[in-house]
Amino acid sequence: HNAKADAGLIFQSATSVEWRLRADPWDDTMLMAYALRQPASLKQIGPKLTRIPMQTYRQTVGKAPRNFASLMADNPAAANDYAAKDAIVTARIEPTLRNALVMNPELLNVYEEQKDLVPVLYEMERTGVLIDTQHLQDFGALVQRELEVIRWITPNQINGNSRDAVL
Repeated sequence: HNAKADAGLIFQSATSVEWRLRADPWDDTMLMAYALRQPASLKQIGPKLTRIPMQTYRQTVGKAPRNFASLMADNPAAANDYAAKDAIVTARIEPTLRNALVMNPELLNVYEEQKDLVPVLYEMERTGVLIDTQHLQDFGALVQRELEVIRWITPNQINGNSRDAVL
């Protein structure tokens, strides 16, 4: 459901290049839901579309290790149950989400563009990124000035921090 997060597990545990290549398309039901302006959390959208009740990671494993790899080492049965349920629900919601995207070509295009960024973002997180902090500060100042103009033109009408208000 979250291809970027799952890629790390796939690439760490996959022993053959063939298995890694099968994971390459990077389809992501979380991005599909986001493009459709649905809840992106599998724990929210999963039960809505499948009627299968779900629990959060913490609810499933209690006070657990910080990450899934640690859980696999400490409690493989709980880790497998959690992962299996996520996989089943993800597989069941995918056709519904894909059909909704196909019915709306504009949103399908949004999804396809976002999907192309998943391997790039995964690699950036894995290897690190050099950031030009001065350029980032300059750009932030530019955005703030633009927001001030928008707020002056449309006081109390647009929340610049809201994804839905700016789309």
